[in-house]
This record gives sequence, structure tokens and C-alpha cells, in this order.
Amino acid sequence: MLRAKSVVTAVAVISAFLWGGSTANADVVTTLVTVRAQALEGQSVVDEAVWSVTVDKTGGSADELYQLASPVTLVGSKVGVLGTIEGLAVKFLGDPVVSVSFAVTAGAVPTAFTFTSAKLTFPVLDTDVVGAASAGVTVTDLDSNGAWLSGAFEGGKAYEALYFTPAQTVFARLVNGAAAGPDDSGTSRGRSGPTPIAGSVSGIQAAFSFVLSANDMGSGTSSFNVTGTSGGPPVVPLPPAVWSGMAMMGLVVGARVRRYLRK
Repeated sequence: MLRAKSVVTAVAVISAFLWGGSTANADVVTTLVTVRAQALEGQSVVDEAVWSVTVDKTGGSADELYQLASPVTLVGSKVGVLGTIEGLAVKFLGDPVVSVSFAVTAGAVPTAFTFTSAKLTFPVLDTDVVGAASAGVTVTDLDSNGAWLSGAFEGGKAYEALYFTPAQTVFARLVNGAAAGPDDSGTSRGRSGPTPIAGSVSGIQAAFSFVLSANDMGSGTSSFNVTGTSGGPPVVPLPPAVWSGMAMMGLVVGARVRRYLRK
């Protein structure tokens, strides 16, 4: 019964919290997301590995969707396997929107993971600027001894949404840590906005940073968007169809959770 609940919870959090809206055409991004894994002994980092998604794109629309085709093992030079990226989906829309969803498993020791999206830049929005961010995480126990996920941003938060004026400014830090009992899952989520942003905005960015208990799975989803105008047409909400890629992420994570919990 607990295992079935774990699967449902993990899939639900991946499918939640999707936003859309605004106008503006964005500049091209090349490195969509960077993932850093660090093996921890106490408070000390003993090994790390970095992996990134880079696209070769020149000109045209900045809209970009990336979905990981197969798991990626992150290997350090000292400890060996630090963790595995089981699933990853990142979306950039010139409206502008940045969404990041992921699923990872930790190595044999507690592992710090950081997912940092590219900075999406766009023509300055300076009238009726409003931001909205939402995020959620799930931790799933895979070795029958309980699991935990602890946010690494200020205040123990696991997600951060940033905007640029062009100075970097924190729009919101969201999502407390989560814990789960043996063979179960725990979820945490947060939301901010819609909230007016004073002044102009020329770019947005998003990141997750957290520590995950050894041999367990952490998954999450997020979306950050800014609406407003820069002398152009009024804001037009995005159609629901643009989020279809994120639904696929939920299916990928759900399948991987079921596979682990059946062991």
C-alpha cells in the first residue's frame, strides 16, 4: 500500500504547478541546464561531477524543450558514482517562461545536487510586469530505511527563481525539505505570485539545490514566468498545449519509481 502511494505522489508532483503567459521574443540560449553532483561526508564535499545540456542553435526563436532520453550516471574522480539523473526536462519559452523538472538518485553517501538553468534574456518588459513561480519536490525511499531531501538555498529552500534588471534579483525561494518513511514518499511544494515587479525585467533564471539521502530518489518540477509589455501588444496567455512535454516527464519519473519500488 505504501509503495503504491509513493508512485502516485511522485507522479503527481511532476505533473503539477505549470504557468504560462506574457509577450516578447527572447534571445537564443545554448547551455540549457547545468547539473552538479557533490558527494558529502558530514559537511565536507569529497568529490563532484558536472554535466550540462548544450544546444547548437543560431538565430530564430528561443523556444526550446529538452527531455533526457536515457539516464546519465554522474561519476567523480575519487568516489566513483555520485548519482544518476533518471529524468530531466527543461523548457524555455520566449513569452518568457523557464521550467525545470528532474528525477535523480543519490550515490552511496548523501549527495548535493544543483540544477541551474540558463539565463533567458528578452526585450525589456517595463510596463505592468508581474512574476509567478511554483515548484514542488518529492523524495522516495529506495532502500527501506527512510529518505530525506534538504534544501540548500537560504532558509532551507530547494528552489530559487531569479530575474534580472539587469542586476540579479531573487524573485522567490520556495519549497522546504521533505522526508519519507521506509518504502514511502514525501512531498513539499511552494508557490509565489502573481506578484508585481517594480521596474523593468530583461531576463529570468531558475535553479534547484538540495541534499539527498544516500541511495534514494529525489524528483521535482518548477515553472517561473514573467508577464508584461514593452510597448507591444497586450499580454496573451499561453495555450495549455505548450505544456504537453512536461506531462511526458511525469510518465518517465513514474515508470522509474515503480521500477525501483518493485525491487
